Amino acid sequence: MNNARDELGRIAKQYNKYDLSGEYGIGWTNKGEEFWFDKEDYDKIKNYCWHFNRWGHLISTERGSNKRVFLHRLVMQPIPDGLVVDHKNHPKGRENKIDNRKQNLEIKTTQQNCMNIHNHKNNKSGCSGVTERNGKWIARIGYMNKRYSLGTYDKLEDAIKARKEAEKLYYGRYSFDSCNK
Repeated sequence: MNNARDELGRIAKQYNKYDLSGEYGIGWTNKGEEFWFDKEDYDKIKNYCWHFNRWGHLISTERGSNKRVFLHRLVMQPIPDGLVVDHKNHPKGRENKIDNRKQNLEIKTTQQNCMNIHNHKNNKSGCSGVTERNGKWIARIGYMNKRYSLGTYDKLEDAIKARKEAEKLYYGRYSFDSCNK
């Protein structure tokens, strides 16, 4: 029974299309969605069928084990236990998850990764950590599993300024301008 299933998997196995003629490799999912990688990683990724999951990460399934494989983690191996791989560039406030070149990837702690999270869709202030209550603007920041109040302001611009200054102070090089204003 296993032999028949393995044979069916081999026959049905799909692969992505690739272009290795440029400065870096370009791949396409079976839906025609483009992704980028370093040409040196082609041998690591070529035997997987990559697709975007609902969070925008490129994933595949490891043959035989049904284990999920993330492209950005595969190309950065080995990754020490407890660390994550983050996409560095954030056009329009979102990670550029199609860019899986090592120059766009960084191994970091979960805490460091949370420092550059994008602004949520339902945020009315346009700035992460700035909310409105009773006609006043409240600025906050999270760091080392604690939440710090940065003050209550009459003007949105003052609350955003406080948040941006706190991001530089607490987050340092991991700071990400999460404000759309």
